[in-house]
Amino acid sequence: MVLRLSPELVGGEEAYITDVANPDRAEEWPLTLSLIAYASNNGRISDSSMIDALSLRSISEKPNILTLFTDLTLAPDSMGSLLRSEGNANWNSILAPSLLENMASFRDLSNLVDAVARVGSGDENDGWLTLQAVIRDQPIPTELRDAIRKAVLEIDLVSLFERNPEIATIALGFATQHAAHLGAEVVERIRKELLAFVETIAQKASPEFGAGADWHGAIVSAAFYLYGREAGGNRFEMIAALLEELVAKWPGLASHCKRMVNMLVDGLPNSESRLLWRLQVKLRAI
Repeated sequence: MVLRLSPELVGGEEAYITDVANPDRAEEWPLTLSLIAYASNNGRISDSSMIDALSLRSISEKPNILTLFTDLTLAPDSMGSLLRSEGNANWNSILAPSLLENMASFRDLSNLVDAVARVGSGDENDGWLTLQAVIRDQPIPTELRDAIRKAVLEIDLVSLFERNPEIATIALGFATQHAAHLGAEVVERIRKELLAFVETIAQKASPEFGAGADWHGAIVSAAFYLYGREAGGNRFEMIAALLEELVAKWPGLASHCKRMVNMLVDGLPNSESRLLWRLQVKLRAI
């Protein structure tokens, strides 16, 4: 199964991509809590010591708490997911009320408005971490759409990278995931920012550069995010053109692109895979 192409990659199926039941939503800690909630009959047969222990672990391990900030109510649930019931996260029944209150405050609309305002302010967190944690790739709440569109249009990935590479990667992911829904002008702006971002990384690349960071994966994923939705029947042509430009600016991306393109060519029907043949041949020569 690991070599199969996912439906969202092949068909760009928006409803499948954003559904809370999509396997991509099953991150380790939220899934663990959901299974515990299910096994304890939504907390009815759990005791206070277990609730305290799970709450403490959620708070003490930063990656855990970040995965719980996502607003699951933004996602459709066509299959009936373990992650939530009636719109709310299933783990609400097995975490301390004080922790749930803090998470609800983090996801509050006024907090998100403040997060958008902080974007580009020079703050290390820059608002992008909050937006990515809460909204991820789900539909942007209507009240925030104009403000987020303006923020994405004004993004400066190179400046962000110079200040905080980790936040720059988060901003890149958020911007490319949402650009297609914010209009053609936004897509074109983010495309230019991505190319400038890669050129900057290429200048800094060295054996010790970005130890532990998956720059290659983040950049190649960004190319697919940018044209993966709302791009019509020529999206693979647009992805191929962008990947070719990215590799030209940073040849170190070639091997990562090659694996992805080979998998696409093998898995897509000829009517679509042919759009990648030229790039595949070019990558083989690198």
